[in-house]
Amino acid sequence: MTNLAITIIIFTLLVTQKILLLNEESLILLCFIIFVKLSTDMLGDSIKKSSKVQSNEIKINLIESLKKLLAVIQSFTLLSSNSRRFLKKIIFIKSYYRTIISSLSSYIPIYNKFHLTAFYTKKLAFLDKTEEQTIKLLTTVIIRQLNLIIKTKYFYTNYIKFNQLLSTTNISVRERIQLIKSKKI
Repeated sequence: MTNLAITIIIFTLLVTQKILLLNEESLILLCFIIFVKLSTDMLGDSIKKSSKVQSNEIKINLIESLKKLLAVIQSFTLLSSNSRRFLKKIIFIKSYYRTIISSLSSYIPIYNKFHLTAFYTKKLAFLDKTEEQTIKLLTTVIIRQLNLIIKTKYFYTNYIKFNQLLSTTNISVRERIQLIKSKKI
């Protein structure tokens, strides 16, 4: 600070004695130089501290990133060696499965034939049982319907004396007689 005061006193003496002639540009330059000098004197320590803090942070970040990079490179080398072993194991498994598939492929047609015959045998047996049950059901339904028709015809002919039924009965009897006669001839 004392240096600055001495400099200002000498400068004012030189200007007042007209040894130094000042114009507008030189005054602006002089003010700027004084401003820079004062700001560096007053703020120099804080700028140095902040720049040291920033450089330490950059150093720490750089060290951490280098450590991470080293870890990634190590994991990559480990992974590449593991992938080689994995590839060898896959090639071994491939040859193993080829031998198994080639040995089993000869048994597949036999198995399919046996499996299909057993499957179709069961299906055909089921269809046979279904057909038998359907035939039984249809015959039972037809017999019941015929019994119902016979009973209603008997009821109408014997108890109600319905003329049309009597005439159809006579016609059917005549037709039967004619059939019997024609067979004899």
